[in-house]
Amino acid sequence: MTTYFSVKPAAAGTASVECLSSLLHRLAVAHGVTRHQFITHLRGWWAKQHQKHLPRCEELRWDGYSENVALGLNALCDAIGANYSDCTLVALKDVCAANYIGSVKHYRAWCPACYRDDLAAGGPAYDRLLWRIQASVRCSLHRHILVSNCPYCGSMQKNDTASIELHRCSSCGQSLASQRDKQNYAPNPSFGEHQIHSLIESLPNLSQIAMFPLQRFLSSVEVDMGKVADDLGDLFHHRTYPARPQLTSLIAVSVYFEVDIVDLLSDPEGTAKRVPLGVGRALPDRKRRPSSLRREERSAWFEQELLQVLRSAPPYPSVRDFCRARDFSHHAAWSNFSSLTRKLSCKYHEWKNQEATRLRRKAISAIRALHAKRSQVTEREFVRIVVERSGAPVHVVRSLLRSS
Repeated sequence: MTTYFSVKPAAAGTASVECLSSLLHRLAVAHGVTRHQFITHLRGWWAKQHQKHLPRCEELRWDGYSENVALGLNALCDAIGANYSDCTLVALKDVCAANYIGSVKHYRAWCPACYRDDLAAGGPAYDRLLWRIQASVRCSLHRHILVSNCPYCGSMQKNDTASIELHRCSSCGQSLASQRDKQNYAPNPSFGEHQIHSLIESLPNLSQIAMFPLQRFLSSVEVDMGKVADDLGDLFHHRTYPARPQLTSLIAVSVYFEVDIVDLLSDPEGTAKRVPLGVGRALPDRKRRPSSLRREERSAWFEQELLQVLRSAPPYPSVRDFCRARDFSHHAAWSNFSSLTRKLSCKYHEWKNQEATRLRRKAISAIRALHAKRSQVTEREFVRIVVERSGAPVHVVRSLLRSS
């Protein structure tokens, strides 16, 4: 007998497999609690049963390959009796860099069209593991750029919210499956898209990964390594033969040499012999990433990002969301740029207050316009109608109805 209910991952064994953070959300819903409450209870049960510690921080990237992810998978397996490792990148634990840079995003990203398909099929909308990888920027099925902000209130969606469905905004409650405009249509595949799909689809069969596959591949391939170092050096922090590269580096190398990333991981020497002629044409124009800059350059880059967002128009992000989107430490931002971060925080709260006032007025107008219909439907249905018409959060509408 297991301690918790079991929930089966959506699209298991395919490139559209559900990520663990999404599955944790559905596990929490199945038990009638929030995700935070579920993880807290799991931590207490695990400590009582095994005298072991589970991380409490919800910033933990549950979909990645860290030791904490492996520990969390063990706890879930003991408590539920199901192995959810295929919903994460834990198979790459001994392959990719231990700093976990270039693995999974700090924030949620989704395809609105995929959410609509999930709901139309009668199932819950869920987040794909594909969307969590940092190098993933497009949904290949709908040719839609992945979205990370609510189309109504502009807020970034976090991974630790479990009070409402995944296709609802954690701030305003509006649908994240709304139709987007044409500027988000991307007809051509993004860089490394095919490699990411191949990797996710093959995760259940990636039990045999060669030791130091990238190092062995680069040592066996018969090409001008001087040119390779010039083209790919910045991806490896200017080291030609890294023992444990970033996931984004693995993707870039597989694209550069036109080989399958799964073959590179499982048989690096054999894959090196099959490298086609004329490699190196698949890389996009080189663009130095902020994460590869030296500390002083990265600080200067972040300061310019802060100045740019302060000069922009609403909606403004919170300081935490702003830092998360740029993979920059929240504490370092407040410590090194206290004046700018304070200004951003003030602008954010001022905009949120103005937005709350605007939505409250719209909700009042909608309630007055629909007054005659209030006696014809249940209170829950009436709240839903007002929310859809006004765009106001559910709790605001309920508060207005109670006070009326």
